[in-house]
Amino acid sequence: RDRTGVTPQSKALTPEQQKIQELEARIARLEREKS
Repeated sequence: RDRTGVTPQSKALTPEQQKIQELEARIARLEREKS
């Protein structure tokens, strides 16, 4: 499920958008750890 959902999106995104997604993922992880 993860591979099919993530890879097509990441390929379509620009390098800048990929970096933004990575940062958002890190923030989400930090928020989960805090809560």
